[in-house]
Amino acid sequence: GDIDICLNDNGSNLSSNKLIYPTTTADIALYTDYVNNLVVGDFYFLNFDIDNFGRIRSQSGFSDVLSNESAIVKQGVALNIAIQIVLQKTGRDKVIIMGHSMGGGASFLAAQLNSNIKTLVNFAPAETNPSAITAAASITIPSLIFAGVNDCVTPPNTNQIPMYNGLGSSCKTLISIIGASHCQMSNSNSLCNFGELTCTPTATITRSVQHAKIFSYLRPWLDYQLKGICTQGNLFDTQLIGDTSVTYLKNCIQCNPLENGFSNTIDEIVFYPNPVKETFVINGLNFTKYQIKIFDLNLRQLIDSNFVENYRIDTSKWTIGMYFYELISDGKIKKGKFIKQ
Repeated sequence: GDIDICLNDNGSNLSSNKLIYPTTTADIALYTDYVNNLVVGDFYFLNFDIDNFGRIRSQSGFSDVLSNESAIVKQGVALNIAIQIVLQKTGRDKVIIMGHSMGGGASFLAAQLNSNIKTLVNFAPAETNPSAITAAASITIPSLIFAGVNDCVTPPNTNQIPMYNGLGSSCKTLISIIGASHCQMSNSNSLCNFGELTCTPTATITRSVQHAKIFSYLRPWLDYQLKGICTQGNLFDTQLIGDTSVTYLKNCIQCNPLENGFSNTIDEIVFYPNPVKETFVINGLNFTKYQIKIFDLNLRQLIDSNFVENYRIDTSKWTIGMYFYELISDGKIKKGKFIKQ
């Protein structure tokens, strides 16, 4: 369903107060009767392109008060209003937030203040004022960012890459689609398309190709993050490794199933680097004996070795992809996986 909120309800786009109707002179007004007209669903669209009579742009009499171009702080307030509506309507305790461009930037501002957000997914999010990049540091939930290498509206170097670097999340991924543009992250929009005509570079792939690439990663990400489907988490990681149509940054592996045993901490045992290009190192406890087994994606055993304290594995000639390990010591087993780049 749609949740319609006007952010300039006092009729002036020059005002930037964060008051909510029916407070006098409020800028922010909800025009969706969510009690009677909003149905329970899996996803909801938050629409700011509303005039101060609740009319959408396609309706007769629409009067543009530039609601969808209002101050980013008001977008963050409205997003939190929408989150509470969805939670109340669905009976759920968590939501996932997705945003494009300024909507993506607004989601960073909302996420730092709302514990009901389970994960963030953003499409070419734009830096905002207040700063989405600064807000990223206080966000610890899993986050996925899509960027277009040919985005001339919100170039990755000044928008998505600093956001990714700033995120405090222990599981974050930035996927940059080669040849993709800013406006092609969403459905065709005349205002966005017009703005994109004034800058370069332009897209070198079609909108449908760009969308297909996004969905090929979005579906497995959501299946793992929301449903805990391990095979989908593995699909996300393995697909990313061999995909020459994208570049990426990431700091985690989806679905890392660890059984009872050692914790992966510096004072017990450490595996690094992950991802690995050449030498994979296992640092264990002093004078402790271990057995290490490593398997490929087809569960074909590649290594079965015994060592004391430390072990180094030359992976330089291994095929790029996902590998699994079992570490055994004193009757305990630790299982995990790593990526060969």
